[in-house]
Order: sequence, then C-alpha cells, then structure tokens
Amino acid sequence: MLEEEGVAVLLNTLVVDAVMEGDIIKGVVVENADGRVEIRGKIVIDCTGEAYLSARAGAETVCVSREEIQPHTMSFTVDGDHCLPTSAWDISRCIIECRKQNQIAWRFIKNYLPGFKNAYITKQCMELRIREGPRIVGDYVLTREDVAAARTFKDTIGKSSFKAGGYHVSNMDTLASFKESEDVAIPAGGGSYDIPYRCLVPRKIDNLLAAGKCVSTDRPAYLRYVHQTMVTGQAAGVAAALCARDGITPRELEKDVSELQKILTQQGAMAIKRQTGSGFAVASIGPAGENLCRISCIINDYGRAAARQGLGAVMGSKKLKAIAVKGSKKVPVADEAAYRKVLERLKEDIKNKTRMANNIGRFGTAAVFVNNVFMQDAPIQNWKGVSEEVFPLGKAEKLSAENYVQYFKRKYACSQCTIGCGAILEVQGSRNILSKTHRPEYETIAAFGSNCLVDNLETIMLANELCNRYGLDTISAGATVAFAMECYEKGLITDKETDGVRLTWGNSEAVISLLESMAKREGLGAILADGVKSASEKIGGSSADFAIHIGGQEPGNHDPRCWPGYGYGYVLDPKFGHHTTGTVGFMEHGWTEKELDHSQFAHLGKEKYINFDSKDKPMALLNSWLHFFYATGLCLFTYYAYNQYPVLDALKANTGWKDFDLEEAIKAGERINTLRHCFNLREGINPQKITLPKRLMGVPPLPSGPTAGVTIDIEKVKKSYYKEMDWDLVTGKPSAEKLASLGLSGLVSDL
Repeated sequence: MLEEEGVAVLLNTLVVDAVMEGDIIKGVVVENADGRVEIRGKIVIDCTGEAYLSARAGAETVCVSREEIQPHTMSFTVDGDHCLPTSAWDISRCIIECRKQNQIAWRFIKNYLPGFKNAYITKQCMELRIREGPRIVGDYVLTREDVAAARTFKDTIGKSSFKAGGYHVSNMDTLASFKESEDVAIPAGGGSYDIPYRCLVPRKIDNLLAAGKCVSTDRPAYLRYVHQTMVTGQAAGVAAALCARDGITPRELEKDVSELQKILTQQGAMAIKRQTGSGFAVASIGPAGENLCRISCIINDYGRAAARQGLGAVMGSKKLKAIAVKGSKKVPVADEAAYRKVLERLKEDIKNKTRMANNIGRFGTAAVFVNNVFMQDAPIQNWKGVSEEVFPLGKAEKLSAENYVQYFKRKYACSQCTIGCGAILEVQGSRNILSKTHRPEYETIAAFGSNCLVDNLETIMLANELCNRYGLDTISAGATVAFAMECYEKGLITDKETDGVRLTWGNSEAVISLLESMAKREGLGAILADGVKSASEKIGGSSADFAIHIGGQEPGNHDPRCWPGYGYGYVLDPKFGHHTTGTVGFMEHGWTEKELDHSQFAHLGKEKYINFDSKDKPMALLNSWLHFFYATGLCLFTYYAYNQYPVLDALKANTGWKDFDLEEAIKAGERINTLRHCFNLREGINPQKITLPKRLMGVPPLPSGPTAGVTIDIEKVKKSYYKEMDWDLVTGKPSAEKLASLGLSGLVSDL
C-alpha cells in the first residue's frame, strides 16, 4: 500500500534528533547502517508514542513520575515493573524483568494447568508495551471534563465512545491508589466525544504534528487505545499532506479544518479496513447519519449507497458507525451440473447484449440523462419547468455521460456482474475534489443538474462526492436543494437564513453550501436535513404547494407525466417514491418481461394516458414478481438488459428446490409486498393520504413541452389496484381471507 502511494520506506532506522531553525522543525536526524543521516521534510509527524521527537524539537511535554506511571507489559500481558519511558536504563531493566516474569508465568501454566504439561514458549515479544509516557502540550489539551461531558469541537478529527485514561492495575499498591472517578473519564450517557485537531499541534513548535498516545491530553483523558490512536494517525497524515500542498503550517491549518474533515469523513471506512485487515467490505455512515438526518444513507465501500428512506439515521440512532465483513467460505451450489447449463445460456446471451446493456456497461446510468431531459422524464426545476425552455439540450449535454470519459480511471462491477456499470474517475479541479471519485449515476445528475438547473459538470461530481462522504441520499438531497431554491425564489427563504448565499436556480455554490450545512445540521441546513416534507412544515407559507414528496419520501427522478407507471409505483408500493418499483413504468418504456408472459403487458406502452382503471391486474402481477425478484438479491439491469435471464432455473439449481415454479414465486412476492404494506398500516400510515403531488399528476398540466396537457388519475388507479389486491378501499387493510391465503393470518391481530 505504501509503495502504491509512492512512499519511501526506511527500515532499521532510529530517530535521534530534530533538525531545527529557531522554533521551526525542518527534519530529523537518524542513525542506521549508513551512519548518522539528516532527512528534511516540509512537515514532520511524531509517531513515537512517547513524544521523543517532540521533546528533541523543544516542545513542551508532560509525564507523571516513575512511581505513578502505569506498569508496562510484555508478551501475554505479564506485568512488569514501573519505569520511565524516557530513560533507556529504566526501559532495559523493565524488559529484563518482564522476560523473567514470562518464564515464571510459563512454569506455572506448564505445572498447574491441565493440558499444558508439554507446552513450551515459541515466541516472545521483543519490545516493551509502554502503557503510559510523555504527552505533548498542544494548542488544546483534551481534559477529563471534555470526555465526561461528551464534548464536541468544531475542529474535530474523530470521535471516540470508549473511556479515556483506563489505567492498568497490576498489584495491590496500584489497586489501592486507583480512583475510577479521578483516573478514568467515561463519556456521559453512552455518548462519544470529539478529538480536536489542535491536540495534534505542539505549542510553539511549527511544522510539527503529533499522533498516537502522545497527543495533547491531561492524564484522565489519555488516548492510548488503538482505535483512538488510529484516529489521530489518520488525521495527522492527511493534515500533513494538506499543509505540504498549500505551503502552510499545521497551526495555520487550524483556521479552517473543513477540507481535512471532508477527507477524513471519506476515509472513515478505510480506517476500519486498515484496522481489520485486507479483503473486508465496509458499510458505513457519515456525519449525516450520525446527526440523524432523515435523508441520510449507508455507503458501501465509499460509493454505493443503500440510499432511500433514511437508513443512515437508523444506524446513527444505534450509534453504529460501520460494519466490516469478510467471507471465508464458498457459496454452495446444490446442483452444479444444472447451474453450469444456466451459465452456458447466459454466456451465449452475453454475445447478443442489448443496447441497454452496452450503454450502461460503458457509461453507467449517466447514459440516459440527456435523453431523459429531452423527453421531460428527468425532473426540471423542482418539477415545474419545461426542459426545452429552462434546461434545453445545450445545458443537458454539458452533463452528458460522454463528458465523464475524460476523467475515467477504471471500471468496477458488483461481484460476478458482466455489465459493470460503475467507474472510478480521477479529477483535479479548482474545488480541490479528491483525485479519485465515483462516477455520478443518472439519479444524482438529475437531482443536482436538471432539477436545480445546474449545468456545471464539476459541481455534479463534487455534489456526488460530498454525498458519499457525508452519507446523504443524492435523490432526496437534490430534491431538497431544489425545494429550497424555489422557496428562495418565492421569498420564503431570504439571504438572512442563507448567510448571504443566493439560492438562485443554477447556482453551484448554493448546492455545495446547502449539502454541507444539511449534513452537519447547521444554519438553514438544520431545517432542510430531514427532507422536503419536514422542511416545508417548518418553513410554512405556500411551501406545501411545491413540496414534492410521496408520504414524506422524495420521488425518484422519473416524471409520472412522462411515464405514469412510475407514479403508480411511487404511491402504491410500500416503499413510497421509489423508482425501482415502477413495474408498469418499465413496460411503458418498452422493456420485455422474461419469466412472465409478456403479451399481457404489451398494451401498457400504448395506453399510458388512458384506461386508468385497468392497470390493476398487470400492476399486481408485476409487483408480486418484482418483490420476489429483489428478494433473490439480483439486479434489475441484468434482468432487463439481456434477451433472456433464467431466474427460476438458476434459483432451483443453486438451492436444490427443484419443484419451485413461477406460481410459487408470484405468491412469495405477493406475500412480501403484503407484509411490507401491513407494516406501514401497523405503524399508523394512512394509505388514503398517500398520493402524488399535484405537479406530478399534471394538476394543472404543463402548457408546453413533451408532456404538455398530461394529467394522471392516480386515485382511479389506486382504487382498482386495491380491489385487485383485496385490500379495503378506506383502511387499506387486506381481508382476513387474503392474509390466510398468504400464510399471514397472524397479522390480523396486529391490524
């Protein structure tokens, strides 16, 4: 990893002194096989753990006496004697004593513990585990009171929810003198406390940073645990890089640590990977989830999001930052011969990929953006505008998929996928975007582009990157920014609330500013952090008239006036506003069903705007099928992008469930759909209040453009669908007979 980043590694080398010019450190003096050598650098980081280098540079340090210091240990935590880590003679004596105690412990285990009669020592630690040593006195000293009060700081570079201090009791003498109330700091209420960047900057000495357990704290706030030292090490490295890049000192960086915080936010999951080892996949939240923003999401491996409905806030409410997983076993296949036959069929089909598969494989979902704007499928100006008037093709083409090719670094795909719609871009722009970023998807480009009338490619990439770092759902975040811009246009939000940032349509700076404040719940962002519905309720006035949401969920970026089937899914699927449950909308697009008899859906594209009371049967069937399909973990693109996709055959071969058929799959999907619907009912959601916003229904219709004059009768669709599903038209409750037929009779009492 170090070699990949161009780091020169010098091993078997001891730092013996600092190169100083006044109070400025210019480098270090080391000794190794080459003799005594001077190494100079723009920024120096003290990672010695005991502040040896800081002391050599003349920085102020503090340390308790030899009698008070925590005992040091070796090997299998056999306690040694007290010693000062600043004394070579003391350390040598302690190492010898620890090795003697290791032998005593080994003899006891060998002689008295069953099963260890023939045991022998195979390894012994070469170095002493120094539990406590000198600490720098920095521009801020983290105190016991800070930890106990779970204090936050504007210049935070990380959090810890673990105790600080944590003294090791080795014998009756230290046990007698140990006072938990004085010697250990524990954050109140099971919370967490911030570690300020200033704790890494030694007073008076410039160009020097400290990391590890020698950072600036008082004794009860001593940060000696691995996860705490890891945070300071990551921060010191990034801070040093920023200082070297901009030609400033670490102390000057204290004036504005926002970029440092952004980068550390992105690297939060990476720190977990480094702690756990290689090969781990990480799902993590950012500050938006930590701050319980209801439009926050869970980011998988830095760029793929479990985005909708505030899942990041769920993790945040449990104080769960991330989950790292690593598999070690093969997935068993019940019938390998049958499975190979399925794969052979797919391989043959790969040679005849559809146009959709080729475009998405090359450009990602960004491939459809320009065409969607042209068709008025993409949202335009908070869904009120006409594309050809306020966001014509000239603007849309600035954000076209082809424009991202110049930044292309490499392609990536989900496991075993033959399409591979993901890409990493390498960008160096005036906004200091990190060099590597994920290519924005269609939904993101539409959310911040056409919906906010932004036609700047760099802004879209930065907005996408910030959402990944902060853990924000790009669909909801973009919709909320567009809503705020219309509020500003109508005078419901003024420059006073925005701190002077003009929320005018197309203003790139406004987009970036709002994203940052929303994730941090600061200023106007605190009002917007929970999405459009919540913001409208706080802002009031006429804002409810243009607050675009379905049951509190901002819709996917496909306009029901263009594809009415998406609107049906927004309202009638239990996961409101979600574009991947478009079902009828997919058929309106001209997509072809594979496992189902497509002839029963062929008419839907021709009848987009008529026969609203006859969508019930095809929609019920498609909904059941898709709920089953998604439960298998398969991707919609692979299913619709190929000419054939034998889902049932693959499932039977994989699981050995040989008598599983289409009828059972449809029933399983209906059961899933009904169960989710009943969950909403139990939680008090009134289905009669869930409908499309008037704008998305075409009330009043747009006067011009591709969807001019279109109005959707969503209530007629809802009524016929409820009848088909055997759900009560007023309460939405499934009949007892319907629940029984699905094996869900136990839900009757819940409802």
